[in-house]
Amino acid sequence: MTAPEQLGARIVRGGAWTAVRQALQQACALIQLVVVARLVPPGEVGLFAMATLVLTITRALTETGFEQALVARKQLDDATLDVGFSVVLLRAALVAAILAGGAPLFAGFFSEPRVAELLRALAIAMLTEGFINNRVAMFQRDLDFRRYFYFQASGLIAGLAVTLGSAYVLRNVWAVVYGQLASSFARVVASQLLVGRRPRLHFDRNIARELIGYGRWVGASSMLLFALVNGDNLFIGKVIGAEALAFYAWAYQLANLPALFITQILSSVMFPALATVRNEPARLGELFLRSMRLTWVLTLPSALLIAALCEPFTRALLGERWLPIVPITYALTCFGVMRALGASAGALFLAIGRPDLRTKIQIAQFVTLAVSIYPLYLAHGVTGVAWAVSLYGCLSVYAAYLCFDLCGLRLAALWPAVFRVSAATLLGAAAAWAIGHSWLHAAPLAGLIAGGCVGLALTAGVLLWLDRHDQSGYAKELAQALGALRKRQA
Repeated sequence: MTAPEQLGARIVRGGAWTAVRQALQQACALIQLVVVARLVPPGEVGLFAMATLVLTITRALTETGFEQALVARKQLDDATLDVGFSVVLLRAALVAAILAGGAPLFAGFFSEPRVAELLRALAIAMLTEGFINNRVAMFQRDLDFRRYFYFQASGLIAGLAVTLGSAYVLRNVWAVVYGQLASSFARVVASQLLVGRRPRLHFDRNIARELIGYGRWVGASSMLLFALVNGDNLFIGKVIGAEALAFYAWAYQLANLPALFITQILSSVMFPALATVRNEPARLGELFLRSMRLTWVLTLPSALLIAALCEPFTRALLGERWLPIVPITYALTCFGVMRALGASAGALFLAIGRPDLRTKIQIAQFVTLAVSIYPLYLAHGVTGVAWAVSLYGCLSVYAAYLCFDLCGLRLAALWPAVFRVSAATLLGAAAAWAIGHSWLHAAPLAGLIAGGCVGLALTAGVLLWLDRHDQSGYAKELAQALGALRKRQA
């Protein structure tokens, strides 16, 4: 098998394991969302969202970018890995100290004293994560996503089990906190079991300087990413309150389920794959174009079907007290699609050694959010905040356009995919909306199931019908990829 075929088979295999991991992650998130929504009041959920915001702030401000630097580094030895582990452990201890020591101040910012107790517990989880064996980064570097799946799945399953059990017994915010602690401990244990060599405390100034040189842009990007992903939550938590934050956080999670699924696959698989061929322009462009095509075909249908069936889903599974999330979900659906497109661009920027491009685009996005969030909130309330987020998401589309130029590609190469997927999706989503809303009050669960099945079937059927005469269609492309994988396994 030639080198391109070997890389293609490894990408397909890695993509399959990553897809399974993301499917498990989204399934766990959805189950937790439904069960916790049924058992825990929105105000309690909002308290955890506030504590999580503080944790995310401290993480973003101390981000090293070492994991990405290890994946992108050409030569990797034990000394480098040990330096990376030592710095990450020091960072975890620093973040834990900030959370525990500053808990009363952070709680005072939100005017919610109970947030301080939650932060002290989350500080333990953060410190625990510092002991994760950083050699799991080698799984991504080597496209060994099977073992990486086991590592992540351990945390997901442990966290979900503890959260659901605690929610049934406690019926308060501590159920989610205990689940977070269980997830952190499980990932530490799994990382040590899956990797043969234990990490050691070691520091080398030259190695650290080289890793920091790459990671500084990743760290800056992380801080900007916090401002973009959580600036809206911070605004709502401070200006409006815990219950409104719970509604917004749940709507955001629901609307972004497909985007998170796609972005995690792309960041995990396409970044190391693109980095492998970064010095081969033709193959680099081919891989990027394929990632954009698959992003569009996977993200747009799922996002619009979620929007079409959001109200039946809320009434049937979450309960009527969560109905305020429906208009917010509509507004955030557009952002979910644009976010997925931007993930392909971000993977390319990192792969070709230009993380500064991603950071600069995020600066523009932050300015857009800062300028628009308050006026839109005054005009439309919490839903206006969601529209501000979708507005800055438009710059993710510009990032994808910039990548076409960097790869020497023409936008015309993507238009057939855009047309076919958009046409099929609009028909499927319209059918799902009509069926779901016709049974909205009488039998919302039946409307949800019937609308989802018909919408998915119609979207897939129309897409295959439009695709059948295209030599580069999705079905043929998938068959070729699976054929390469079978040859690899043989």
